[in-house]
Amino acid sequence: MKLSHLFLLVASAAAQDAPDPTYGGALYAFTAYASPLVLPEVLDMTAGGSLKMNIGQVDSHAWGNGIPTTAVYGYGVVGRNMSHPGPTIRVKKGLDAPSRAVH
Repeated sequence: MKLSHLFLLVASAAAQDAPDPTYGGALYAFTAYASPLVLPEVLDMTAGGSLKMNIGQVDSHAWGNGIPTTAVYGYGVVGRNMSHPGPTIRVKKGLDAPSRAVH
């Protein structure tokens, strides 16, 4: 394909009208700062030890208020629920606290 033909193809595709958004205006129906601040679980590893964590897809409400969820990566201790944001891991400076991710 000649470069001029490729340019015409790209230009004609760009000139087409974009489809109307499908969210029905719900994006603009939010009240600023109305969703509660998410405070993740705190894992105390200041005494050392090891930690196994799961990493995987979770459904998260970015804005809450009944808006559909979105898929994001979440984290969690093996045997517990994963969340987004994942837990805060508190460690003591200079102390070994190895962690292992399990998919």
